Amino acid sequence: MSSEGQAAPGALKAAIIVVVLIPLVAGYMVLGSTIGIVHLWSGFLFTLYWSAIHHASPAAYWPDLLGALMGVGYAFLCHWLPMQGTAGGIALLAILCVTTWMLIRGMLPLIINLGLMLFLTVCTIPMVGASNDHLNIAIGVVYGAAYSGLLFLAATNLGKLRANRAPAPAPAE
Repeated sequence: MSSEGQAAPGALKAAIIVVVLIPLVAGYMVLGSTIGIVHLWSGFLFTLYWSAIHHASPAAYWPDLLGALMGVGYAFLCHWLPMQGTAGGIALLAILCVTTWMLIRGMLPLIINLGLMLFLTVCTIPMVGASNDHLNIAIGVVYGAAYSGLLFLAATNLGKLRANRAPAPAPAE
C-alpha cells in the first residue's frame, strides 16, 4: 500500500514507470544545464510536491507554483531583513506571523499555501540560504514547473487522443 491508502503498482508497472522516467529526468537535467539553470533541485522539488502531494492536479498547478515562488521570496526576506537591523527583524517576524495566521485561516490560498511553507523551509536551510541565490532558485522552480507541467499536459492529451481513437463498444443487444 502507498502512504495515501491506494494500492501500490505491481512490480512490472513500477519497472515500466522507472524506465519511462529515466529519459525524462535525463532530459530535464541536460536541457536545464544547457540553458544555464543553476538550481535544478528547486524544479525537482516543485515537481515532487505537485505530483506527489497534489497528484499533478491541474487545479493545484498555479497555487503550487505561486506558493513555491512566494516561499523562495520569503526565504530571501529571512536572509535580507535581519541585516537591516532591529526594525528588519521585527518586520520579518510580523510578516511570518501574519502569513502563518493566514495559512491557518485558509486565506489567499492561491499564494499562501503549503507550497510556500515547503519552499520557505527548504530555502532557509543554512546550506541553501547561505548561497543567497534566491533569484536562481526561483528560476529553477519556474523551469521545473514548465518542464513537468508540459509533460503532464502532453501525457493527458495523449491519453485523451488514445481514448478517442479506441473503438466504440458494441451496442448491447
